[in-house]
Amino acid sequence: MRDVDPFDCDLSCASCGYSLRGCDSSDQCPECGYPVCTTLAHKVGAPGDIACAEQLAAAAKSAAVPLGAARLVIRAVRQALLTRSSMGYAAGGAGAGEICQAVIELVEERASGSKRCKELLRSRELLTSAAVGRVVGALVAAELLAPSEPGESLQYFERLDLIEKWLAS
Repeated sequence: MRDVDPFDCDLSCASCGYSLRGCDSSDQCPECGYPVCTTLAHKVGAPGDIACAEQLAAAAKSAAVPLGAARLVIRAVRQALLTRSSMGYAAGGAGAGEICQAVIELVEERASGSKRCKELLRSRELLTSAAVGRVVGALVAAELLAPSEPGESLQYFERLDLIEKWLAS
């Protein structure tokens, strides 16, 4: 299966390219009538992944962020867990700070220059650590992350200011 690019700002119709922001997976493209769930399957790369793509879209909608934000955060959780494992930490969930740091690292890897990095976070509406926490919570609610994976509740994200400090630098 092809890996999905976590940095797409918006979902575009696979048939005509029209922005599907705000559409549900059960909707059709307002421009050409192509099923949104089929576009989601194309984005993920295999028809068997439609349910996963629908869950991801629902999580993004629940957290009131673009689809790219949910993709970025799920990738950050995975990176944080891999980092913990490679450093020899005991198995368990990644903490809020580790997840926010992984978000920053992924954005820095993707974009060149501080200004472009900050634009990527802004376009994904991830301007605060609490916003990252809301997305994590939505991913757990959508059953895309196990409750133990994030390791900490929204209150820990709300107490952090990693994203805010990084944006201000």
